[in-house]
Amino acid sequence: MYKPILLTALLLSATLTNLLAQTKLEKHFFKGEYAEVIELFKKQTENHKADISDYLIAAKCYEQQFDFVSAANCYQKALTFDSANVQTLEGLADANVQLGLKKEALDIYSGLFNADSANIRIAGKYASLFMDVGAYKHAQEIYQRLYAADTNSIYFLRKLITSYYKQEEFQELVPLTQKMISLQPLDVEMRLVLITAYQKADSTLYAIDELNRLLAVDTTNLTAISKLAFLYFTKLQEYDEALVYYKQLNEMENNSDITHLTNLGICEFFAGDTEVAAYLLDSLSDVLPTDAMIPFYAGLSYKRQGKPDLALQFLERSAFLAVPAHVADIYHHLGRAYSAKRMFTEAFKAFEKVREIAPDNYMVLYDIAITHEEFNLNRKTALSYYQQFLDKCPNRSSPEAMYAASRMVTIKEQLFFEGKD
Repeated sequence: MYKPILLTALLLSATLTNLLAQTKLEKHFFKGEYAEVIELFKKQTENHKADISDYLIAAKCYEQQFDFVSAANCYQKALTFDSANVQTLEGLADANVQLGLKKEALDIYSGLFNADSANIRIAGKYASLFMDVGAYKHAQEIYQRLYAADTNSIYFLRKLITSYYKQEEFQELVPLTQKMISLQPLDVEMRLVLITAYQKADSTLYAIDELNRLLAVDTTNLTAISKLAFLYFTKLQEYDEALVYYKQLNEMENNSDITHLTNLGICEFFAGDTEVAAYLLDSLSDVLPTDAMIPFYAGLSYKRQGKPDLALQFLERSAFLAVPAHVADIYHHLGRAYSAKRMFTEAFKAFEKVREIAPDNYMVLYDIAITHEEFNLNRKTALSYYQQFLDKCPNRSSPEAMYAASRMVTIKEQLFFEGKD
């Protein structure tokens, strides 16, 4: 009789001791005493008394100490108790992200998302991870669903706009960004996104209107002032107006930006103040000794002032720097001919000569990308050149641009699923 009672008492004592240990673990955790939790947890594991909740608490404590390797190990151990536990899988995925194991994290979130696509937290993290790895189209599709489910969500609207922006889908993002700005008038970043979209669509006046609205909110925004100056200078050729902004910009930057100073000097020339233009461009010619435009406009300024010796000096320097365009064309066609004969080494040398002579020749970037794919299957390098080509190509509907865009999608997917992204 006494033996069963004694055995029951011992079992109750062990159970109460275990519950007390767990309570103590949680008590330290909620007080933020993470080191104490880990110390107690280690003792429990030594005594083989840790359960799934203990591993999860320990993982959270390791995360607070930025020890994501130990956190991941705890999550993996917790999975041995329950391999389908959502909290554990999510924790492991997040720890993998912190360790740079984004492909492994994507695999986990893919399973979680497929199992419960209505889970907003899982879907949001999954989309965010796609953004991190550059799979913007996949992220956009998820953000579209999340935003459609809650059109009052400013957070998902912003994320959807960003996913379109990363894909350079400017037409699609304009109405969304306009709505975003109506909801958050002080969101400077979103205004700049909208302005960039207008610029890409050659809607210069819309871009200028939006820039003025931005400056009404943020009067010292250097990016906005720079864009306004550039649009008046290059698109509208209203040099007096451009000068206002370039002078303001250079004053705010303490004359530290060489490009802005150069544009100021050229605007002074077109606005008629050749003395200021000559002085400024003359001083910049030694700072940027390979820029042909600086001595060119300096020479023209001296010429208008009736100073032929100085004009000749600067115009000769400009002529020396400016290589005729047809030389680049010759090398470009030569490179294509080499490529057609599968003489790829010679082709690359010719194409690089084109880039040296005519850095604005964007078509050569397209040819280099194709040659890299054919020559040594270097898809990462090809991807980089396709992107550079699309960044500079003014006609995104041209056959070359459409082919480059399609190849980029294919290469990214191949690299992503091969784990080489």
